[in-house]
Amino acid sequence: MAKYIDADALIMKLADYALASSPNENDDADIRMMDKTVYDAINECIKAVEEMPAADVEPVRKWIPIEERMPPEGYDVLLNFADNLTVGNWLRRHDNNTPCWYVYSDNGYYTSCDNEPTHWKWMEVMLMSEWIPCSERLPEGYEDVIVCKDNGTVESGYYLPELNMWMNANESAINVEFWQPLPEPPRMDGGSE
Repeated sequence: MAKYIDADALIMKLADYALASSPNENDDADIRMMDKTVYDAINECIKAVEEMPAADVEPVRKWIPIEERMPPEGYDVLLNFADNLTVGNWLRRHDNNTPCWYVYSDNGYYTSCDNEPTHWKWMEVMLMSEWIPCSERLPEGYEDVIVCKDNGTVESGYYLPELNMWMNANESAINVEFWQPLPEPPRMDGGSE
């Protein structure tokens, strides 16, 4: 299986190494010559990476187990609860410094959540996909999707074709402007996804 790298990140790292090993006029001639050799070799690596053809692939964004790593505090992420996917974040409780999870509610505000999600994924996964206007196309009936409501909030929901209406995971009717398919959920069998 091919392994893809972030070429820009690699070039930045190599440039840092080149800077750290660049010849210093205060060193003796032998050290300067060795530093120049290392410096030149690193610059050749940078040039080779820049000249490599880019693969046409999307960045891989994996589900991250909560027990492995928490998302950054206060950042909106896609959360996987046992029964649904939704957008939310967490903040520390003032009284005991423990995490308190927040999810978007029907009214467009955050509400605290008693359950803890099992996994999380960066929101950019959703933002990389194209939002589909409801005026152009609707999903299959009862298919769970990510929706952007008319007030700009994002959550999971599904479309009821026989009633021409949208529902969220709490079975409440919502007004939806855009939608997109859900990302694949994490594998719960110990796999790497």
